[in-house]
Amino acid sequence: MYPKPEDVLMGRGHPYQSWHGNIRLAALVEEYTESYMQLKHRSQKTKMASTIVTRVLEEEEEEIRGRFIQRTDWGWEPPTTESWPNGARSANC
Repeated sequence: MYPKPEDVLMGRGHPYQSWHGNIRLAALVEEYTESYMQLKHRSQKTKMASTIVTRVLEEEEEEIRGRFIQRTDWGWEPPTTESWPNGARSANC
């Protein structure tokens, strides 16, 4: 598996931050930030985080649909369930 520009690369540092899919994810997060901060219950916040992940994974236009992937010793792969933040685990396909 090789990363597509639309993919979100899980990792730290400039190469990840400047990747097109990660920039797109940051824009989605910013779009939801104000609403998220107004939520009172953790379950509501988890649902909103899942909505953001779902928007990346299930984009209507297939050519801009992304995946969440991480670099391993064997190349790029989907993350294991344990490596996902709690709020995103349920949305990982």
